[in-house]
Amino acid sequence: MAIRGSLSEASIADVVQLLAIGRKTGCLAVAGRNSLGRIYFDEGIIAHASILNRNDRLGDMLVRSRRLDPIELASALAEQNGSEGPRLGETLVRRGLVSAEEIERMIRIQIEEAVYTLFTWTRGSFHFEPDELPHPSDIRVALNAENVLLEGARRVDEWALIEKRIPSSEMVFSLDRTHGDPEATSLTDEQRGIIPLLDGSRSVTDIAGEAGLSDFEATKALFGLVQAGYARHEGRKRDPRLDVDVTSLATRRALANALYRARMLTEAEQEFERLAKDDPDDGDARFRLACVHLRLGKHRRAARGLMKSIELSGGWAGGYQNLALALEAQGRLADALLAVEEGLHLEPENRPLLLSRAILLTRVSDVSAACTAFEKFEAPTAGGTSKPASYYAYSIVALAAVGRLEEAKSRADSGRLSYPRHSAIAVNAAAVAEHLGESAGAERLYRRALELDPNLPQAQRGLAEILVRRGRYEDAHGLLGQLSASGHAGPEVGFLLGQVAYRLGDRGAALDQWKATLELDPDHHAARTHLELLEASGPPIDP
Repeated sequence: MAIRGSLSEASIADVVQLLAIGRKTGCLAVAGRNSLGRIYFDEGIIAHASILNRNDRLGDMLVRSRRLDPIELASALAEQNGSEGPRLGETLVRRGLVSAEEIERMIRIQIEEAVYTLFTWTRGSFHFEPDELPHPSDIRVALNAENVLLEGARRVDEWALIEKRIPSSEMVFSLDRTHGDPEATSLTDEQRGIIPLLDGSRSVTDIAGEAGLSDFEATKALFGLVQAGYARHEGRKRDPRLDVDVTSLATRRALANALYRARMLTEAEQEFERLAKDDPDDGDARFRLACVHLRLGKHRRAARGLMKSIELSGGWAGGYQNLALALEAQGRLADALLAVEEGLHLEPENRPLLLSRAILLTRVSDVSAACTAFEKFEAPTAGGTSKPASYYAYSIVALAAVGRLEEAKSRADSGRLSYPRHSAIAVNAAAVAEHLGESAGAERLYRRALELDPNLPQAQRGLAEILVRRGRYEDAHGLLGQLSASGHAGPEVGFLLGQVAYRLGDRGAALDQWKATLELDPDHHAARTHLELLEASGPPIDP
């Protein structure tokens, strides 16, 4: 189960502890400070962590710590350029420039520092997605969460003191010798290493990078020098209010896209809105913002954004595909079909668009054309390309509607085999079984659909109809009551409730239900006939 929350309500340390105790597997994504961090868990053990746009790439760390020459790094990176070959660490080890043990140690430090940095974030939001694992190419470690939490708590406590004197990594300091010569006093190795860098032009971030230290180590060392009077604040390297302006467009896009992939949709929406606001003619930003709106269920905004994006970019298949989805979600099926046709005009063999066309034709009850469209979608799959669940769910309906029941049954069997936990396939398979006179099989399939989705109206009604025919009125009444309570009490449900009430001896309830049915559908002949017989106190009604 996914977990979502705000850092103002729960700290990252609290969330990490909860996930560790629960032995959870998945990815904890944290958005804040104009960046995105990820911590991956494997049964409660921290397996990997990273922060987007953080200056802690392996090559940079090795150069800053003077374990690798910049020219050697550039040569190794050039070897990788444009290839899918071995990762940088493997290349460096193969060349004999760095040992495998050193690579593993640096990556472990990299991961630990990312986690400790995330512990200091106090504003933003987090989202845990179960069962999401690191990319196969990412090197994994096994960090005991309890040990990480203890070290993290120590750093957070220290950071609370440090931030009072050094609240921003963009602050600039110079060396102050008015209180004596700092080299003559007792200093830590980290403090001695940063003294030559206190020249009044380098920010805290610059100092950390050039000294080969983590942000925390560098800031802690600088804090000690400030406390002792050996470092003087000279201002800021840049005004943080201008961060949005000076941050590169590529970096901001990377953050927005990373938030989208991490399913942090509200945060992604904010970032894409900023990009679109800064450049109203940026069709790509508008397209991605519309995709976020689509996933958030803001279908009208998604449709408007996609139309504008298509206008700016000249139109492409993916844009029309998403526009069709937004229009379909609003019930604008005819408009959605037009959008699909526009996309197919550009890419006649586009599979998602071919499938959308077939589904939309099914939904508008043009089932003959839908069957032809499904066949067109199937044609490119001779090589074994898999088909999505929606293909099976809707093609079953189309085949059954044109009377091709045996084909519909075969399609349903294939769909259930490919997607055994898809409730729509199960319920459509049940309807086909009913049409073929296989009542027992239909009942089993309806019950299976309700196991997968207990509130599925089609399955509740289908099973209730079978139960009524079998005289199991109490069971049918329960299902029909659920349907009515959930707002799905259409004319047929009301008619069935009337039948059940009559069979259970409640003539008054039966009378009310059939009257209500006729109010919803004045042409419901069965309800009118039953009502007239009941009002005349005629013989028992045969359902």
